[in-house]
Amino acid sequence: MDFILTTKEELSEIMETVFRSVLADKKLVTPAEGLKPVKEILNLAEACQFLSLSKNTIYGYTSNGTIPFFKRKRKLYFYRSELLVWIDEARQMSVEQELERVNEMLTKNNKGK
Repeated sequence: MDFILTTKEELSEIMETVFRSVLADKKLVTPAEGLKPVKEILNLAEACQFLSLSKNTIYGYTSNGTIPFFKRKRKLYFYRSELLVWIDEARQMSVEQELERVNEMLTKNNKGK
């Protein structure tokens, strides 16, 4: 078994770097915010900034039920995680991804016969 000797300070720096990397990968923090958690509930202005959309556009999306939101005392609120899912639902597959999906479906159908 190999051992690595390090100081308490060095170990602390290594652990902080690893935690920052893991949290950033899971979108729990952004690099600029360090270890500060990302705010989950957004008001209208924050949602506009997050989505790079105007208030009028978001009002239109809420009125026709296109975007997930909730309303409390005439104010609109949004879950950041739901907005990310909403954006992801509109993802367009590349031609390669679409061909791969079709090939997988054909392979499954041929195995079932």
